[in-house]
Amino acid sequence: MDFLLAAVILGLIPALIANSKGRSFILWWIYGFALFIVALVHSLLISKNNAGIERKQMEEGLVKCPYCAEMIKAEALKCKHCGSDVQEKIEEITLKKFKPSNVPPEFFYKRRKDGIELIDDRVKELSETLIKASIGKDTQEIERHYQSEIESLNKRLPKEIQKQFQDRYVYWLHNIDLVKVGPIVDAAKKAVNTEELLIKKKDGFMINDDGVKNLVESFFIQTPDSTNVYQDFEDEIFAIKRTLPDEVHETFIRKIKYWNNELADNTNR
Repeated sequence: MDFLLAAVILGLIPALIANSKGRSFILWWIYGFALFIVALVHSLLISKNNAGIERKQMEEGLVKCPYCAEMIKAEALKCKHCGSDVQEKIEEITLKKFKPSNVPPEFFYKRRKDGIELIDDRVKELSETLIKASIGKDTQEIERHYQSEIESLNKRLPKEIQKQFQDRYVYWLHNIDLVKVGPIVDAAKKAVNTEELLIKKKDGFMINDDGVKNLVESFFIQTPDSTNVYQDFEDEIFAIKRTLPDEVHETFIRKIKYWNNELADNTNR
C-alpha cells in the first residue's frame, strides 16, 4: 500500500510539469505511475540477482572481507579491495561459524574387511577445532555449547562406532593441551615480558617492533635449523597474543610473520 501511494504521488510530478506545458495531465500521470512501478520491480530483480551471485561465489570458496565486505579468496593474506590484513580475522570468523554437523561423517572412519575403524586423529582434530573456536570457555562450557551439534554428527555415523566416537571426542576435549588455555597464557606471560612488546600511547597501545624482533630471534635460537618459527611456535605465539590488548593482535601477528621471513632469509644467506 505504501508503494502504491508513493507511485501515485511521484506520478503527479511529471503530470504537473506536462500539464503546465499544455500536455495531458492524466496521460502523463499514468506514465509517471507506470514508470515508478517498472523501476521498482527492476530494482527488486537486481537485488535478488546480486544475492544469487554472492551465494554462488561463497559456494566457490570465496568469503567476505571482514573489513570492507567485498568477496575475496578464503586463503587471501590481504584484501585486494581495501588492502587490510585478513588472514587471521578470516580464520577467527571461520572457526566461530564452524559446525561439527557440517562435517561429512565419512571423514571420521574408514571401512576395512573386518569392520569399520574410527580415525582417532580426526576426532582429536575436531576437539581441537572446537577448543580453538571457544577461547575463554572451560571444557564443560564447550561440551554444552556443541552438544546438539555433536549428537547430530554422531547419529550419522555407523552405529558400531557411535559410542567410541563420543568417548574419544570427550577424551580429547579434556586432554589435549589447548584445553588448558589459562595455564598456557600464564606460562606465556612468565616466559615473555609482554611489556617489551608494547608501547603505551595516550589512547591505547601499539606494538614495539624491536620487542617482536627479539622474540622471533629467541625462537630461532631455540631451533637453529628452523626456516619458519611462526609455524614451529604457533601455539606459543597465539598464547602470547592472548596476553596482549585486542587492538594490537593483528599487528603483532603481522610483525611476527615479517621478522620470521626477514631473519630466516638472513640465516640462509
